[in-house]
Amino acid sequence: MASNLITPQCEVFWGSDNLTAYPIPGMTQPQPLVFDVSVSLQDTGSTPNGSFKWNPTGPAMEIYEKFVSNPAKMKEQIVIRFFYPGGKSISFAFVWSGQTVNFGVSMGVTVKIRSELDGLVNANLRSIAQAYDETTSLQSAVSKLEEQFGLGGKSLVKYTTQATTDLGKAKVENAYATDIVFATALTSMVKANGNSIFASNIGEASMVVFTPYSWEKSPQVINAVAGTQDNPDPSKRYGYILGPAIIEDLERSSEWQPPQQTNVNTTVKRPIPSAPASAAEPSGTQNPTTAPEANAQENAQQVTSSPSNTSNNLITATMRMTENEDGPVKQELLNKEKQAKLTANMFMCPVLTGIKPHDIVFVPSLTGKYIEDWIVSSVTYQQSAGKINVSVQATRTYGLGNPMQPTVAQQFQSFAAGKQMVGPGADVKAWEQYAWPIAAI
Repeated sequence: MASNLITPQCEVFWGSDNLTAYPIPGMTQPQPLVFDVSVSLQDTGSTPNGSFKWNPTGPAMEIYEKFVSNPAKMKEQIVIRFFYPGGKSISFAFVWSGQTVNFGVSMGVTVKIRSELDGLVNANLRSIAQAYDETTSLQSAVSKLEEQFGLGGKSLVKYTTQATTDLGKAKVENAYATDIVFATALTSMVKANGNSIFASNIGEASMVVFTPYSWEKSPQVINAVAGTQDNPDPSKRYGYILGPAIIEDLERSSEWQPPQQTNVNTTVKRPIPSAPASAAEPSGTQNPTTAPEANAQENAQQVTSSPSNTSNNLITATMRMTENEDGPVKQELLNKEKQAKLTANMFMCPVLTGIKPHDIVFVPSLTGKYIEDWIVSSVTYQQSAGKINVSVQATRTYGLGNPMQPTVAQQFQSFAAGKQMVGPGADVKAWEQYAWPIAAI
């Protein structure tokens, strides 16, 4: 009886060119130009980044040199897709951002890629001022901030259901900032209400405002087995159960932290102030403008009410708010949700395809009497040879056996028990059926 090997797939497109099956002159069949593809996302504090290696053979390098010497090509998106044929998939949109070339015995070219967000929100300094005769909602202040940075109409900032409610309730009287980039200004604004920013390039570039998981009043965590086949929604949380047939290794640590210690990473990298885009580089340069640089120059030239290209290299930000009683409570919850840490390395089985920051992973106890909920803080997809691995880091509140959202945890525990993954009669075969559902193949 014939059978097919079920394996995860990785596709890389540079514009309309398929780099995983490219027609090379002299070859009868399309050949892969890239390998060792890696993508990393963080829940906050960093924009998505990735890399892949280029085939170092002569014909393949001629194609690469043709690409990087073409200014139009350098501005095209590089889309990386991890998927199972006929099953779930997740795509990431990047742009070329650099390279590392090795000559000699070990020939190799590593291409660096970054999200378009770096050129849109993290490259240009502006000074902003918002003052209102009557208070305005924090969400309206964010919309005003987008206009001040020349990002109006791009629909860049998105919100979860709970964040929409909270940012509509909190009111802003005034907000001022000197020499600041958009990402830092946005982070400062939403942090005042106890929220965080997820920089996503799943499908397209976006910045999603999330509230603390333990704060959500009507938490919605979509079971991964019932999730969409295509890209997951960056503003939704999806739930995954970790156990046999899924994890290669998993480490959990829970250690009490001093109450004055801050666990939340809100650092947003920003460039050193530079000259205006019009004077940044003389004409006739041999280096084509890359997409992040082009986005930065275009954004810097936007005429807005906020002056740009200041250069005192200082950040000052102040904001006066009312009706923000929930802000300090949510800030404390964010800090508590970072106390315990989990690290897991796994093969990308069908059920795990699409896992991302701010999703929830559930780890049942050995006895099946309780289940822990963990908030995903970072995810790395790594393609190597014929396999794709997923590395996940997650955090939760201090202590074990005390779910942050008991109702949701009970739903997933009941699901696992019903599938005989935990409790009396638990079977590894049940975990295999969960990890490799026939419907997803």
